[in-house]
Amino acid sequence: MVGPPMAKKKRSNKPRPVRPAPTPKAAAGTPQGARAAPQGAKATPKADTAAQGAKATPQGAKATPKAATAAQGAKAAPQAAKATPKAAKAGASTDSRPRKPTKIERIEAVQREKRRRLLRKRALAGGVVALLVVVIAGVMINNRRASARLIRQLEAGSCAFDRSYDRDGGPGRNHVPGATYRVDPPAGGNHDPSAASPSLYPTAPADGQLVHAMEHGDVILWHRPDAPEADLAQLQDIANQHPTDVLVVPRPSLTGAVAATVWHRRLLCSQIEPDTLLRFVEEFKDEGPEDEPA
Repeated sequence: MVGPPMAKKKRSNKPRPVRPAPTPKAAAGTPQGARAAPQGAKATPKADTAAQGAKATPQGAKATPKAATAAQGAKAAPQAAKATPKAAKAGASTDSRPRKPTKIERIEAVQREKRRRLLRKRALAGGVVALLVVVIAGVMINNRRASARLIRQLEAGSCAFDRSYDRDGGPGRNHVPGATYRVDPPAGGNHDPSAASPSLYPTAPADGQLVHAMEHGDVILWHRPDAPEADLAQLQDIANQHPTDVLVVPRPSLTGAVAATVWHRRLLCSQIEPDTLLRFVEEFKDEGPEDEPA
């Protein structure tokens, strides 16, 4: 007995599960109406892909204006990016270009330079003056020290050094016939127009002539008229060593054994000291205010 025929299994029209779209191009090209396809239609791979793209972009149509704007912006961005280096280069060249000074600024710069030069000149002049002052002061101090040492050496024995002399009655180096002197023996002051010459005198010339000789830089060795022959020989020996600079003259008013005088300097000794007298002659000869005429 044949049983009743088996009913055929009804095929379901339910679409198969859709695989994810491989690329966004399919979604972008999927029509918005693909989602509304009838359920009874047979599903195909292309339909499935289209449906999946439609589900993935349900609002794709609404976003089109913004997308277009974004696309335009994206297109404009490279152009702006390309233009940026030129603009930056142009701006950099404009900023790096040196600005020319104005006329007032140039005048002020010239005036500042003049002031700096003036200050440098003043500073240099002040330095030179200060250096000269230091040098002159040093020379004066050294001269004073040397003079002090010399005087101590001259006064080491029986001699005494002084700077006593008669003042001139006028501007100095006055030629006055018959001049008299307060300082004995004299060492300066008004004097006779004619000068005594270096020599050994048994009788003294006039004081005015002897002072005139000292004005020429000569040295006078005064001695007592009754000096021993040995003392006179020692004085003559000093004169022989400087025959053009020394006069040996007797002086009755002399209190000590001997005196040596030059212009404005005197050495008074109670006894003959040949070395001391020779040192005096060598230190102070030719130091008169007037050169001896040829």
